[in-house]
Amino acid sequence: MYCLYFVGNKQSHYCETHCFYTGMQMNLRQHSAPIALTFATFLGLIAAPTLDKLGGLAFGLALGAYLAVFAWLAHRYFSIAEPPAKQLAAPNFASAPSFSPEPSAAELSYQQLFELTQEGIWLVDENGNTTKTNSAMAAMLGYSVAEMLGKHLTHFMDEQGRAEFATMFERRKSGNSEQLEYDLIKKTGERIHTMIQTAPIYGDHGQFQGAIAGIIDITQRRQAEQQLAWQANYDSLTSLPNRRFASELLEKEIARAKRRQHCGAVLFIDLDLFKNINDSLGHPVGDQLLIQVGDRLQKHLRTPDIVARLGGDEFIVILPELHSEIAQAKISAQHVANKLQAAIGQEFQVNQHPLNMTCSIGIAIFPIEQETIHDIIRQADTAMYRSKRDGRNLVRFFTQELQQEAERVMELQLLLPKAIADNQFQLFFQPQLNHQNQLVGAEALLRWFHPEKGSILPFHFIRAAEESGLILALGNWVLDAACKNLRCWLDAGLPSGFERIAINISPRQFIADSFVDHLCKVLDDAAITPNLIELEITEGMLLNNIDSNIAKMQILRRKGFHISIDDFGTGYSCLSYLKTLPISKLKIDQSFTHDLSSDHNDRAIVQTIILMATTLELDVLAEGVETVEQLEFLKSHGCLKYQGFYFGKPIEAEAFTEKWMRTSAKPLHS
Repeated sequence: MYCLYFVGNKQSHYCETHCFYTGMQMNLRQHSAPIALTFATFLGLIAAPTLDKLGGLAFGLALGAYLAVFAWLAHRYFSIAEPPAKQLAAPNFASAPSFSPEPSAAELSYQQLFELTQEGIWLVDENGNTTKTNSAMAAMLGYSVAEMLGKHLTHFMDEQGRAEFATMFERRKSGNSEQLEYDLIKKTGERIHTMIQTAPIYGDHGQFQGAIAGIIDITQRRQAEQQLAWQANYDSLTSLPNRRFASELLEKEIARAKRRQHCGAVLFIDLDLFKNINDSLGHPVGDQLLIQVGDRLQKHLRTPDIVARLGGDEFIVILPELHSEIAQAKISAQHVANKLQAAIGQEFQVNQHPLNMTCSIGIAIFPIEQETIHDIIRQADTAMYRSKRDGRNLVRFFTQELQQEAERVMELQLLLPKAIADNQFQLFFQPQLNHQNQLVGAEALLRWFHPEKGSILPFHFIRAAEESGLILALGNWVLDAACKNLRCWLDAGLPSGFERIAINISPRQFIADSFVDHLCKVLDDAAITPNLIELEITEGMLLNNIDSNIAKMQILRRKGFHISIDDFGTGYSCLSYLKTLPISKLKIDQSFTHDLSSDHNDRAIVQTIILMATTLELDVLAEGVETVEQLEFLKSHGCLKYQGFYFGKPIEAEAFTEKWMRTSAKPLHS
């Protein structure tokens, strides 16, 4: 119990009021009206302007002091007293005949304080009708004091406030002071948020006569709090739930699914090649596109479904209560994913730019052996990446095989740094021959031999290196090793007809700002001219940052490097750009050459690529040649360069030198 004592020079008299804030009760005892009035006036003129900023504790303390003073004053002039059960053992005002301040002075001080305080003061009778209010209270609600007098409290409340009024007012009769927040309605109809400290008023015989309230407008603070809460839960660009809020919502849906024994799904959606929009048209266009994507996703979902933006061009959709059976839940989720893909596939209009988009979607069904909500999102993300790797604009479900693959990639990422440091990698070379059986080139191929795991396939470790960022160090190692081998071959004398060595360049390696300078330095150190180097890039890489990539390719071509498109036809063949690309060769992917003898579609595709290359005056080389039938078909249709097991497998540098670099030509089965 905290007590404030205002000591006067006459007999002590007591008036008790209570301020409850976070469980703390404050007991105020006043002895001298002038001192009490001075203290309260100080609070009103000095502290009051900052009460809203200081928060509820400051408000409770200061307003408690107000009400202590006003309870004393109201007792003197409005016959206020504690109910009998609340009387203190010390004398109260009614039993203090020796205390007799000058009425005129007290009245003057009361009126001055009542009007000077910057907080609203409001008195009502036992029925809730306004009996007195100060100018600050009237101004807060947009009325004059005269307009407020006689009006019932509920006149200034909304429907919810009116419904709660009876209970609230009944609590006042019990003798408790209370701090609460209430919405009040201004004369204009505008709603304001207020913090109210109330205390009951009792007559000399303990009868309830009304209540007194101190009120401050906390609308701005409430709006700031609401804005902060919104920003914590929603994405500022699309106004969709953000990652944090989406995780909360997903957690609730998982709990509900477990209780009701049904399955839901999470769809992880990533826009394909969205970066191209930002790079070519600018981020403002990209932002507007994201807003339209969010709107379009919402329009094609059920009411209980939830769409959220995780960041960048990534969205998730939560589909609750799909079905009690997993198989049926998958069917439903697939249907929704197909519908969303079709919606995203429709043309967007952004700032007069017609934009065509696709999206890759990964799906995870819940709850199926997931320990946390993050497991579910990660599973959907893993499935989405499989969709990307399989060609984009696809839908893939999470499977345990994908999980095992993701764990394998993670394991390799942890092993890679030591593998690079310990030089566990080797460079192999595979021969490239022409239709006259001459060696015309060699492709440098990276191999990893781990001391415990043995040979690790490039399919696995290249992805791990790409995702971890170590592909830059690994790519630089390949460039250096390939050029050192080429230098040795040059010193020994190249076979006649040998044109160049082919080196695969990863997308992340190619787009690095330092790539061209580093490449030129490696060649300078090995004293090699650029015309002996062929840089193999994938057509998928071209679609990302296409303008800047073309500009970099033009720089490389001017320096004398040759550029080929590897695995042509397996991705989005950018035919509209092909005629402008500074390339010298197309490589037909082995997936097309493998079934040439039996698949008429593959034969048609291969013929088309050969014709296209010939028309554009480009070299064409077929990969994966393994049989004489494949070779004869390629020759007969104008493809004059080949690579594959039919001619030779990739072998390490020393063996390749011995087998292929000692003479200008080799028989097919040497």
